[in-house]
Amino acid sequence: MKHFQHTIIIRVSLLLYMLLLSITTIAQNNEMKDFNVDSTLYVYYQQCKGYIQSPIVLTMSDTLFQMAKSQNDQRMQAVALCTKLDFYYFHAQEDSIVSWVERIKEFALTTNQSKYYYFAWGKRLILYYIKSGKINTALYQSQLMLKDAIKRDDKEGMAYCYDCIGDIYIIKKLNEQAINAKLKAVEIIETYNLNSYNLFSKLATIAKLYSELSQPQKAIETIEKGEKYIYTSLHKADQKLSYVYYYLVLKQYDKAQKYLKEAEDIHAKDKRLKHQRKNLLDAEESYYRHTGQFQKALKILEYQEKIVQSMGEDQTELDVMLKRGDLYYQMGQKAIAADYLYNYITLSDSANNVNEQSAVTEFSTILNLEKLKTEKKELELKSKEEQLKYNRNFIILLAIILFIVVVLFYREYHLNKRLKISERQLVLKNKKLTESEENLRKARDKAEKASEMKTSFIRNMTHEIRTPLNSIVGFSQIIASQFKKDEDTYEFANIIGENSDKLLKLIDDVLNISDLESSEELVLTSTRINSCCQNSLERVRPYIPKSVTLEFHPAYDDLTIQTDEECISKILFNLLHNAAKFTEKGQIILAYTLSESKEKLVITVTDTGIGIPADKQEEVFERFTKISSFSQGCGLGLPLSKLLAQKLGGDLRIDKNYLSGCRFVLTLPINT
Repeated sequence: MKHFQHTIIIRVSLLLYMLLLSITTIAQNNEMKDFNVDSTLYVYYQQCKGYIQSPIVLTMSDTLFQMAKSQNDQRMQAVALCTKLDFYYFHAQEDSIVSWVERIKEFALTTNQSKYYYFAWGKRLILYYIKSGKINTALYQSQLMLKDAIKRDDKEGMAYCYDCIGDIYIIKKLNEQAINAKLKAVEIIETYNLNSYNLFSKLATIAKLYSELSQPQKAIETIEKGEKYIYTSLHKADQKLSYVYYYLVLKQYDKAQKYLKEAEDIHAKDKRLKHQRKNLLDAEESYYRHTGQFQKALKILEYQEKIVQSMGEDQTELDVMLKRGDLYYQMGQKAIAADYLYNYITLSDSANNVNEQSAVTEFSTILNLEKLKTEKKELELKSKEEQLKYNRNFIILLAIILFIVVVLFYREYHLNKRLKISERQLVLKNKKLTESEENLRKARDKAEKASEMKTSFIRNMTHEIRTPLNSIVGFSQIIASQFKKDEDTYEFANIIGENSDKLLKLIDDVLNISDLESSEELVLTSTRINSCCQNSLERVRPYIPKSVTLEFHPAYDDLTIQTDEECISKILFNLLHNAAKFTEKGQIILAYTLSESKEKLVITVTDTGIGIPADKQEEVFERFTKISSFSQGCGLGLPLSKLLAQKLGGDLRIDKNYLSGCRFVLTLPINT
């Protein structure tokens, strides 16, 4: 007996399965007939929909495009492109979405298929912006699309626009405005007898909004009105869900449960609805919430949160967070609810700020583009005006020429005579130009020779001055060593030596600047930065006041780069000497590190001296510039250092953010 019952159950199950399969097949065949789609293309398209979130759909979409192209089916070609766009849409890849939307729009215009032109623009690009929380950008794009549709007098495009605007109002919780926009889209579709394939989805959304506004009578009227537009399994499922919301408002939970179960069965039986469960999950969560099954509602929200996070739908994720907070509040767990609501407010404000900034930047770019377009049009208009003016003048000139053509024969002799005079004048002018060119060449040669003489003069003079100065330094050192006990003589000898050193440094600076201006590129060698810095510190140490500490902070124990060691030593000595001159107490720090990209060496010389006024920080790099007329030197050290840094391919600047003295920043390339 049991065996017999088991056999009956198996046979009944098989019969039901075959009946379901036949119903699904019949539905698919009806869809193919309704939309005039080749069976092979349609079946392959359904397979593509099954892999819509897998990268394999990209290759499958290309195959579908080529199959449709071979059958000259432009509609299915557009569908193939939209399928590839869907993959990027569901993975929230904004750059790819924008790129493919433009490609589909171009293809749709070329093949005169405005439906896909506005579908890609509205239901993918604008809807992506809505789900990402970029509401201002979505609204701007909707307005652009509406203007475009009105300009083209495309009714289907207008319907898409109002539908998108309705979606924006839904996100902003403006249900009444959303209903008005959606009804406007429905009105256009019905008035102009447009494609009604997705009309029920719009009516189902309107019915849900009526239910949320506690207007059940309007909700049921909208549902019944839309039932004649049910074509697919998804439409049937949405119909059941519309009844769920309707009966939840009436608090008839048993009927709501019945329709929810029917919708769940439709989704379970039709695998094509695998990636379109959002409406079902929303209805399940709403039902569990209304019936007090809070734990089940929480599980639905947790599942939704994972989905929207994987799809990058920031705005939807915030809505889920708000629902969870509200749910915990209804459960009496106010502390957890407060945490969720606090996080919602914080993230919402942060997202709004980011989106506002992004929108401002985008709008600024768009305005600039519009400005450029306007300027281009003005230039084109101006060009046309110039062309018209030219044509008018040409016609006048032609009339004059025709008028005086007889006179030309009479005045031919006079014109020939004037021509000969003009030729002579031209010869004279050419001669003068040749002479001017020769004079310019001589002036150039003279200037080059003068530059060479200047360089030679500077070299000779510095050599002639250096020789007696070296003698003065030497003899002053001898005098100082001989008269150590005579303090006055010792001090005078040291003063002579110090000032002679300063004069020698001045001469070296002048000679270095002259050499740099006339020399070619520097020869780079392997240089140890730590050793170079230590040598510079030792050279400047005699000039450091006793109340000032001299420190070295290297970032590495040893660092070797390809550069000119002598040039770096000159730069560091000048910077350290300059710091010692204007720092009476505190510290002078020589430090170096590498930039974040590891491509540049950054050396800093920091002091606690008197600093440089903000309005003078650029002038100090000009030759013979001195901040204080009472300070020693002639203002060549910093200009020479900056010139050396530029010769090395780097730069020298002042850190304007450092206010406790002065900080010079030397940047050099890392040459390996």
